[in-house]
Amino acid sequence: MDFSAYNSSDVRLLSAAHSEAMGLVRRASGHSLSEVETSAVSTRLVNNLMKTHDSGERDPKALKRAALQGIFA
Repeated sequence: MDFSAYNSSDVRLLSAAHSEAMGLVRRASGHSLSEVETSAVSTRLVNNLMKTHDSGERDPKALKRAALQGIFA
């Protein structure tokens, strides 16, 4: 994995997108996620977010959509 530096506005943007995406996953699951499930989903969301952000995307809605890519498959 390449190293990427994120400034404070990037971190806020990514954090908000992660939080919104995680909330959607929790609501859509229909049950309370276990610690293992939460960790696995969060890791996937973060990987998707970082990859998309590093490619230049800065739109919050597009980042949230990208974070959720493959989560419900």
